[in-house]
Amino acid sequence: MQPRTLSQKIRETIRIYRGGFLPLLGIVAIVQVPLLLLDTMLGGLAQGESVGVAIVLQYVVIAVLSIFGFLIMYGATAHAVSRHMEGSEINIVASYAAAWRKLRNLGGAGAIVFLVGIGLAVTGIGIPFAVFFMVSWAFAIPAAVLEGTSPKASLTRSSYLVRNRWRNVFGNLLAMALLWALPGALLSGIVGLIVGLSLITFVDNQTTILQVTGLVSGLIWILFAPLGLIGVTLVYWDLRVRKEGVEKEDIARELDHIPDDELKALDAEITEDLSDEAYSELTGKKSRRQTRMELRLRQSMSRVQPWVVVAVILGVLLVGYFGVLGLRYTKASESRTVFASDIQRISRSLRRNVLQLEALEAELEPRELQLEELIDQFSYPITDDLIAIVSAAADQTGVAVTSMQVGNSNINIRESTRYETQPMTITLEGGTEDLYEFLEVLYSQIPVTDVVNVRITNVDGSPSSQVGLRFFLSPETIVEKVKKPAPKTPSEAEGDE
Repeated sequence: MQPRTLSQKIRETIRIYRGGFLPLLGIVAIVQVPLLLLDTMLGGLAQGESVGVAIVLQYVVIAVLSIFGFLIMYGATAHAVSRHMEGSEINIVASYAAAWRKLRNLGGAGAIVFLVGIGLAVTGIGIPFAVFFMVSWAFAIPAAVLEGTSPKASLTRSSYLVRNRWRNVFGNLLAMALLWALPGALLSGIVGLIVGLSLITFVDNQTTILQVTGLVSGLIWILFAPLGLIGVTLVYWDLRVRKEGVEKEDIARELDHIPDDELKALDAEITEDLSDEAYSELTGKKSRRQTRMELRLRQSMSRVQPWVVVAVILGVLLVGYFGVLGLRYTKASESRTVFASDIQRISRSLRRNVLQLEALEAELEPRELQLEELIDQFSYPITDDLIAIVSAAADQTGVAVTSMQVGNSNINIRESTRYETQPMTITLEGGTEDLYEFLEVLYSQIPVTDVVNVRITNVDGSPSSQVGLRFFLSPETIVEKVKKPAPKTPSEAEGDE
């Protein structure tokens, strides 16, 4: 193996990506697709009633799961790319099994890297130091998985590989990040825009459109995610080639990989009649049956086609995703049934209220008419109208009006109502019975009439009556104001004491 330039690493990254597309995509999809689906579902919950809980889950739980998923995905990809470099086929199960066996070292190293990076970045002034340590410790995960180093030793190992080549490594890592980000951003933006515009014509729900568009864009990003991880792993091996001169045989030895031919030969040897010492030395104190099962399992795993693993994993994830959607739909249907019954109950109640309201309106309508008539009777703004009514009442009852005097109007208050009163004095000629009949007719025409005084003269001859009337006009309700007591003077306060 020879050291590579940056352009050679980029070409080798693309070559590995094309040659092992399905298994490498499967390694990434196992972690990223469930996180994407979970994030989409929590985003939908954030639009409902459980907004606070959904936001906490979306921004805390998803963040923790993403960090853990990235670590094990990075370790599995580093193992898979290393197997490809030493000439073996990439096996998804074997790669994740290798990462899982080193999970403690991998998780410890990753936790230190993330905590130190985030702790320095949040201070603002510590951002340059965060960048320095992120580059220096960028290869702690491959070291933990491939070399089996402890968390602290993994960080030391990565720093040793980067030492005296920090700027070169920073440029390489930046180039690998752009190799993943640029096509991912371009294609996800174009496809997301097309999907969003297409959904607008069929779907009215803006939340659904955003969720589907985000899901499609996220899947596009996942397609290009292996590029960045492949590139970082190649930079790791290039540093080891430059500083330690490793070869493909060294890679195979570190991966503890047994080729198929050697596996078959070992299996044949085990079937022979070996002595206990020879068998114990060969199998490492394992029983004959346990060793046979382990070798058969590894042999079977090596023959599994990558596309089968990817198809099974994606199938399980999609079934789980749509199963969760089905449960949510069932729950929503139950809620819809409850809401429908509540709506019917409220509608029946509203109909009863409408019928009661219509009955009350029918009952109040004649009263409103009476009130309007009464208001009209209280409204005589022109004195001539009063004179005409009095004259008509006199003609109707057979009395003669000989004189009529209209006084000045004034204000009269009765209880909580203020009236404008119009006094009038009239002189009538006619009998007493005619006078009483006149007053009854006048009162039926104007109920707001008050007889102030009546004086009858010449009762034996031709009787003449002088009647003082008062008409109550323009009623107005008085709003009483509560008067606050005036503050007491010092002398009054002393007197109270």
